[in-house]
Amino acid sequence: MKPRDRSKARELALALLFQDHFQRHPPIKEAFALLENKQPQIRERALHIREGVKERERELEIIIEEYSKWKKERIDIIDKTILKMALYEMLYDPQVPPAVAIDEAVELAKKFSSGNAYRFINGLLDRVRKEKMRRQ
Repeated sequence: MKPRDRSKARELALALLFQDHFQRHPPIKEAFALLENKQPQIRERALHIREGVKERERELEIIIEEYSKWKKERIDIIDKTILKMALYEMLYDPQVPPAVAIDEAVELAKKFSSGNAYRFINGLLDRVRKEKMRRQ
């Protein structure tokens, strides 16, 4: 899969996870609307990320709480979602180098979040990366 397609898949996964946050049982119609007209590999990758994040959501939230200087309630939903996606890819997807997961998260934050949120996201993910590399 091309890097540009992976980026599109991450954007789609972000939209799906953001939608999931607000709706306990997302309406099928809205979920399919997000997925329609997307290339099959982009859809598959987005759904893979979404499912991986959802399966490990509590664990990812604990990591965010551990590495953040802020209380979890203070972190914007979009930023928390971007962090969960990047952490999932960094820690559980061997196809994605940690540096790529961090760079992609920063780009998502610049595009979809507010102000300097990308700096917070970059700093937190970089601390996790350095800590995890020391343990290996």
